[in-house]
Amino acid sequence: MKKFDYTNSEDVFSCLGELVSRLSPVSGVEYVLDSNKELVLDVIEEIKEENANVKHRYYRDNEKRLGFLNPLFSVHLTKLLHQVSFKIWHLQKNQHFCDALFFILKSNCHINLFYQTEIPKFFFPFHALGSVLGRTKYGKYFFINQNCTVGGNLKEFPVFGEGVILGPNVTILGKCMIGDNVKIGAGSLIIEKNIPDNSVFIGRPEKYVIRDNKEDNRTIWLDGF
Repeated sequence: MKKFDYTNSEDVFSCLGELVSRLSPVSGVEYVLDSNKELVLDVIEEIKEENANVKHRYYRDNEKRLGFLNPLFSVHLTKLLHQVSFKIWHLQKNQHFCDALFFILKSNCHINLFYQTEIPKFFFPFHALGSVLGRTKYGKYFFINQNCTVGGNLKEFPVFGEGVILGPNVTILGKCMIGDNVKIGAGSLIIEKNIPDNSVFIGRPEKYVIRDNKEDNRTIWLDGF
């Protein structure tokens, strides 16, 4: 079994190539990946730089403060597959390739995040099994957990500020603004309700609590704030 150095972008690229060649429902995906190696390496470097800011040992070597990217971790693979397919779609409109990566993403990371959906820097799908992220506007420093749903209502979607945290089993639907530095508590349901900046929301439409959020959500996981 080959050993990879996940701080080394070339090794990460090789590992990703082996994965997509085995997991793709169609042949030839690895050749498209190879032909776009420079783009993929740029994506890998970007994600490693983000991971270098995360306090958790599954993202960086804490002694060296060196970020790594392991495609065998579903949270890492989610970002990698999405960002590669997003960029290739917008540059080349290669639907066959992007659909194959989307299939791998859904089947192996168990998150529905379409390749035409733009995800900003510092997106962290922590254990985001069963989550569905609709095609809307997301802010930087977006943290989600398992079984989260962001969806539309009458073709209107939520819009997210920066530094938003979604706890497990959160559902947000319809036209609403989720402000900056907002925490949504586990099991909460929000339907067409604006949530102000620096808030903690817990509950459902029939019974909920909104209180002040006095900490910077980014500092929970990230350095430098």
